[in-house]
Amino acid sequence: MERHFMSRAGAVAVLIANADRLRHDHREAETSSARTALQTQVDHLRQLILDVRAGRVDGVQSDRIEIIVKD
Repeated sequence: MERHFMSRAGAVAVLIANADRLRHDHREAETSSARTALQTQVDHLRQLILDVRAGRVDGVQSDRIEIIVKD
């Protein structure tokens, strides 16, 4: 797992880039169930972006990356 220390703005930028990728995947999805699953991920990521930006969350972790916010 990769661990990255970054500013709050940097973490938000990474999350926005991931949300953009998911939105693209959502448009390209072939089945309704795939679109629904991707839309759920996009919705969760949007909330996470708001939480990181507001300072309610200081770290984000997935199975391949960990982001730790350093203000």
